[in-house]
Parts: sequence; C-alpha cells; structure tokens
Amino acid sequence: MARREKKPLVWFSKVFVDSTLLKGFESDTYQNDRDLAVDAMRRNVLGEDLPAERFATEFWYEYGDTKIRKVPDFAMIGGYWVVSQEMKDVFEQFDLGKTSFYPTKLYEHNRKTEVAGTHYCINFAEVKNSFLPQHSPEVEKPFKSVDYYKLEGWMDEGMVAVSDDALDGVDLWLEGSLRKSLFFSDRLVSALKDAKLTRRLSLRKCTIIDG
Repeated sequence: MARREKKPLVWFSKVFVDSTLLKGFESDTYQNDRDLAVDAMRRNVLGEDLPAERFATEFWYEYGDTKIRKVPDFAMIGGYWVVSQEMKDVFEQFDLGKTSFYPTKLYEHNRKTEVAGTHYCINFAEVKNSFLPQHSPEVEKPFKSVDYYKLEGWMDEGMVAVSDDALDGVDLWLEGSLRKSLFFSDRLVSALKDAKLTRRLSLRKCTIIDG
C-alpha cells in the first residue's frame, strides 16, 4: 500500500489575546520614557525590525505582597513579549529571518531577587501577506473603516485561512492584514511539541487555500 503523503500545515497562535499570559511587571524602558516604550511595544506586534535599545533590559514585579517565582515560556512581561531560554533554543533551529532576541532580567518587586530562568525579549520582525479574509468569515474587522482584521474571541481549527504562500519563507511570522495572531510553520510546531513547549501557545491549524 502506498504511503499517504502528509498534507502541509500552517498554525496560528492566540497568545496575543490570552490574558493569562500578561504578567504585571514594570521595566527600565517604561520608567525612563513611557511614550517611547509604548511605541516599541506597538511596533513590535506589527512586525517592525527594532534595535536592541528599544527593548527592556530589566523588569521587576509590580506587586510587593506577592511572589512570582516563574513565568511562562512565552509571556507578555510589562508590555513586551518575552520567551524563555528553552523556547529561544527551539526557535533558533529554524528560519526566523530578521526576528531577534534580546537578553533581559526579571526580578521580584525588590529588584534584587531574580525570577527563575533565563529570558529574552523577542522582536517579531517578519511579516507575510497570506491571510485570506474572504475564506475566514469568522474573522472580522474591528471597525469598518480600517483595512485590517483582528483576531478576537474563540477561534477554532480552520477558521483562519491562508494562501499556500504561507508555506514558503520563515517559520515564525505575523500577517500584514491580521492583527493579534502569530503564525508558525508545521516543522517549528513539531519541534516545540517535542520540547513540550506548546501548552500555552493556543495553537490552531489554518485552512490552506491553494493559489
């Protein structure tokens, strides 16, 4: 019997809309220049290539009456997206294009006790234009007047459609016309699964439309 060829897959992640991944930290960049820090946070999730100085080198927990011993391997820390050493190691086995990682430190409220693990701010610097809104009826524009769509609420397998152009190029990317969603190649997801790092990524399969 002939072996059935595996269909190619593309995955989207709902991490950007998962409020449980938002952790209450303050940062050196936000303390030094709030407007500049917020600008960097905004540009990052639009896929802009930003220099290291736009990212925080130090975070400290906001709440003095609560201990935070560990954070998820992929989390929003003080407005920036931060990954663990373990997740960075898997990511860097694949084609990331211009996406970069910048070392950072996480501390308890006292700014002396370091949170467990090694952490990096991630700069998402790759964008594709494969999202197909005409094949994604559950995905809507936040306002009729804008030219982009936004991932909100529950999204199940196949609700986000992309063209087969998504199969080419980098393994981790944003989509130009779809906000609040991060995309992964199947090979990257397989490696993350092997490393047991997908639990908090809220991954769903895309529908792929042949061009």
